[in-house]
Amino acid sequence: MNDASPRLTERGRQRRRAMLDAATQAFLEHGFEGTTLDMVIERAGGSRGTLYSSFGGKEGLFAAVIAHMIEEIFDDSADQPRPAATLSATLEHFGRRFLTSLLDPRCQSLYRLVVAESPRFPAIGKSFYEQGPQQSYLLLSERLVAVAPHMDEETLYAVACQFLEMLKADLFLKALSVADFQPTMALLETRLKLSVDIIACYLEHLSQRPAQG
Repeated sequence: MNDASPRLTERGRQRRRAMLDAATQAFLEHGFEGTTLDMVIERAGGSRGTLYSSFGGKEGLFAAVIAHMIEEIFDDSADQPRPAATLSATLEHFGRRFLTSLLDPRCQSLYRLVVAESPRFPAIGKSFYEQGPQQSYLLLSERLVAVAPHMDEETLYAVACQFLEMLKADLFLKALSVADFQPTMALLETRLKLSVDIIACYLEHLSQRPAQG
C-alpha cells in the first residue's frame, strides 16, 4: 500500500506525509468532529488548496489517515517467511508481533477512532477491516501454507483467524477499557505459548486423519 501517488516528487511525498502525520495526531487527540483543517495546516504547514487537492477535504483526509496508520501498524516487511520454519515457530513469530502491535497505544487509539466514526462513515470501517485484521489473517495463513503444504488453504485461513483472535482474548478489551492495565511480558508469553500449543495440537490432529474419499 502506497501513501503517495508515484507522480509526486520527493518534496511532494514529504509534504503529503507531513500532512498525514499532523492529521493523525489531530484526529487521535480531537476526534473527527473536533479536528479542523486549520489545525492540520498549523502543524504541517502548507495551504488549504494543497490539502484539498491531495485529500479532497476532511473526510478524504480522515480516510487517508486510517490507511496510513494501518500500513504502519500492520506492515509485514519484517515478517518474511523463514527457511525451514516449523509450524510452532511460525505461529510464535507472527503471534508475538501481532500481540505487541495490538497492545500498542496507537493501535488502540485507532480502533477507538474507527468504532466511533464508522457508523457515519461506513467506508472507513470497511477499509480498516480489510487492510488491518483481514490482512493479518491472510499474511499468517500464507506462512502456514509454507510450513504445512499438505493442508488446504481454506482450513489454514480459518486456523489463522482463530489463532489471532485467541491471542486477543480478554487482553485487548481490558487494555481498551482499563486505563492502568499493563500486561507483563510473562503474561503475554504465557498466552502466546498456550495459543500456539492449541493450534499446533489441532493441526497435528488434522494431519493424522485418514484421507477421505
